Amino acid sequence: MLGKRIFQFMCVLGAMAFLLGSCNRSGSGTNGGDGPIKLVVWDDKSSKEEARVIKAIIEKWNAENPDVIVEREAVDIESYKMKLKTVIAADEAPDVFYSYGAGFSKPFVEAGKILELGKYLSSDIKDSAMPETWNYVTYNGKTYGLPIYMWCGVLYCNQELFDKYGIKIPETYEEFIDAVKSFRANGMGAVGVGASEKWTGMFYHNILALRTAGADLCNKALSGEAGFDTPEFMDAAVKLDELVKLKAFNDGYSGLNYDDFTLQFKEGLIPMIYQGNWLAGDLEADDCPVKGKIVVKNFPSIAGGKGSDTEFLGGAIDVYMVSNSTKHKEAAVKLLEYICKNYSREGYATGLGLPVYKDPDLTTKVDRLTKDITDLVGSATGFVLSWDTFLEGEAADTHNDLVQELIIGTKTPAQFTEGMSEINQ
Repeated sequence: MLGKRIFQFMCVLGAMAFLLGSCNRSGSGTNGGDGPIKLVVWDDKSSKEEARVIKAIIEKWNAENPDVIVEREAVDIESYKMKLKTVIAADEAPDVFYSYGAGFSKPFVEAGKILELGKYLSSDIKDSAMPETWNYVTYNGKTYGLPIYMWCGVLYCNQELFDKYGIKIPETYEEFIDAVKSFRANGMGAVGVGASEKWTGMFYHNILALRTAGADLCNKALSGEAGFDTPEFMDAAVKLDELVKLKAFNDGYSGLNYDDFTLQFKEGLIPMIYQGNWLAGDLEADDCPVKGKIVVKNFPSIAGGKGSDTEFLGGAIDVYMVSNSTKHKEAAVKLLEYICKNYSREGYATGLGLPVYKDPDLTTKVDRLTKDITDLVGSATGFVLSWDTFLEGEAADTHNDLVQELIIGTKTPAQFTEGMSEINQ
């Protein structure tokens, strides 16, 4: 009898040990009581270069910090946002994860899911951060993340194609439209987009709105301080609709994604695309067919518009955050700083982004296009985030849906404007 009770008692202890072990394996940031701390990091597989950079940073960390081992999980960009929302809501977020500041992360912050960094940040990161670093990771005066770089949108132009057809690279919007018409007359769409991924079409709407309405009005409308039903925003929708009717975009664009249309541009099949500076490194790669043939320009100003061609779509919005449920907050923040500062440096060196931390080791050996983009941004007079990251939740989704419908021709400018006006109501 005693032996049976001892056996039952040992079974209970074994079950408890198993459950505790399971909790430790599935919990955020564990070390099981022995050995090194283990932290999990999530990032998205948005490009081969970004994957290479973060992979190298994590490997370097692990080599230098044997007491804190990092496990990296790369999630496909198409499902990343939804997957992140799901695990955060379930309190199953990884210790450190890639996210977007401003409106995208605001619900996480308000729900108490993100670690407030104030008391954990080192003096080094505070002293080296440029002023714009904090713009979109600060909520109610408190800091909840660190950016990895700043980005901006520019107009990439294939000089060889412009020269081939005797067309002028546009400096004004009128010249931009002339170029669109000339390239279409020669049998090709002038402007590249992959509208099956809604954000790529959204870029064109957002830069047009920045030129017609200006940075100040855009930021006010996105913040709910002004409406989207003004003549300036209607004009942006009309101009995007005009591009659709002029067949300005690459053939078959409604069924293409980012990789598809950027590949077409790299192969010299499209003369212009409006995209983020992260594309610069790919275009300057040794195996890129258009290396050395691309020039970058500010998207042209629009006559009568309130915006300037020195206002940019962009900002320091790509960030890493720490889950509030991590069991190792100090170690996670130390890792966060390490990732972000190294990413800022390496991202600039490889053309992924513009730096947000002062760094004596910041390389000047950047590719030609990134240097040219840096020079353009040096005269910036204003920034506006891409609207799907400034807006929150359903509002961001609604905006992307409306832009996609406008750019594939199933919504009129009036219907688009009506849908946008409902966001601020």
